[in-house]
Amino acid sequence: FFRVYFFRSTPMSCPFAFGPTHRDLCWLVAGLALGGLALRWAHSTSPPLRPPTGHVEPVRVLEVAGRTIDEYFGNAATADHVISVARVRVSEPCTEPPQTPEFTEYLLILDGLMRVEVDGGATAVEATKGQGLYLPRGRRYLYTFPTGQCDYIPICVPAFSPSNCGREG
Repeated sequence: FFRVYFFRSTPMSCPFAFGPTHRDLCWLVAGLALGGLALRWAHSTSPPLRPPTGHVEPVRVLEVAGRTIDEYFGNAATADHVISVARVRVSEPCTEPPQTPEFTEYLLILDGLMRVEVDGGATAVEATKGQGLYLPRGRRYLYTFPTGQCDYIPICVPAFSPSNCGREG
């Protein structure tokens, strides 16, 4: 193997049997440059830093018969498009319209039962008090609350908005 020194006094083995070619080094430099640009873009699209706060008042974003949603962090409550955290209380058996979200959702069940059908019923997952669900973006979900009693915390990355939830109907 060819030995390469990268700001070190000891050599590192190079995975190229006959040493890196000019093309290999160009690709390495291009990859490092694109990685740096990606990090800079991610930092520049983050919301402006706010001072720490010890008390956050939720914003009621939904109140219909048998269900309320109070958002603590996110587009509606804090104008944060990176993450949303809310508390949902369901008091009657119901089913939400199907949706194919553009965000990943983490669900923490505080009380009750939640059932989620995935991809048109091909798979179903359930969670009860003290459990969590992971729902990756881009799949079709149908949320059902068969017992009518459910209290849970949805965490969406990026933040939930009506335009990225992919709700049908």
